[in-house]
Amino acid sequence: LFVTGLFADVKLTREGNFLVVRVVENPIINRIALEGNSKLSDKDINSEIQLRPRVVYTRSRVQNDVRRILELYRRHGRFAATVEPKVIQLSENRVDLVFEINEGPSTGVRSINFVGNRWFGDGTLRLSANYAYLHASEPSASGLQVKEVRRPKHSGSVLVDGSIGKLTYGVSVAYVGDRIDTNFDVFPAQTVVLQSYWLAGARLAYAIRPGIEVFGRISNALDQHYEDVFGYRTEPRAAYAGIRLSGR
Repeated sequence: LFVTGLFADVKLTREGNFLVVRVVENPIINRIALEGNSKLSDKDINSEIQLRPRVVYTRSRVQNDVRRILELYRRHGRFAATVEPKVIQLSENRVDLVFEINEGPSTGVRSINFVGNRWFGDGTLRLSANYAYLHASEPSASGLQVKEVRRPKHSGSVLVDGSIGKLTYGVSVAYVGDRIDTNFDVFPAQTVVLQSYWLAGARLAYAIRPGIEVFGRISNALDQHYEDVFGYRTEPRAAYAGIRLSGR
C-alpha cells in the first residue's frame, strides 16, 4: 500500500480473528504556487517540476521537485538559491503547495581577453565563471537568528566552451559548499550537515552537414555522491550520445 504513493500511513491491527487495515490517504494537490522568483519565470520553473494540480501529494515528490528547481537555478549561475516548500491544508483532504524561492546573489566575470591563443580566435573560445559568498540567517521559533538551511556559504562554477571548425565543445566545473538541513525522519527533528561537492561535465558535438550533428556529453563526471535535500540522492555519473536535427 505504501508503494502506491496514495497513503500517508498504514496500520495493521488484529481484532479477534480479523486483520484490520487502517489507512490515511495522502491529500490531493489543489494548487501549486511559486513565490520569490524574479530571475526565472513561472513558466520556466513549471516546465521543470513534475507535480501538478489534482495529483496526489507525497513528501518524496515535493523534495524531488525542490531538487529540480535548485538544479535549474544552478544552470543559470545561481548556486546560492534555496527553495522551501510550504503546504497549506484545505478541506476535503486537499492542499495548496507553495514553493518559496530565494534566488540568492550571483557573481560573474564581465569580460575576459585571451592573449597568445594561436589555435583559437577570441570569438570561438569562451570562459565564464561565477562565485557567491553567502551568510544567511532567519529567526527561529524562539526569536533567535539561526543559519538558513540548504544555503552554502561558498559556491561557484567555471565554464569553458568554444568551437574548431565543425566541432563544438564545452567543459564545466561547479562547487557547492557545506550546508545544513533538517532530518524530519526522527523525532525530535535533528540538524544535519550536507557535505560539499564538485560537479564536472563535458560535451562535444560535430556538424556532419547543415542541420545534422552528432553529440555526446557526460554529467557528474567525477561520480560524486551528494545530496541537495537530506535523504534524497541525486544522479550518478551518466553519459549520453545521439544525433541532433535542427530542421535547417
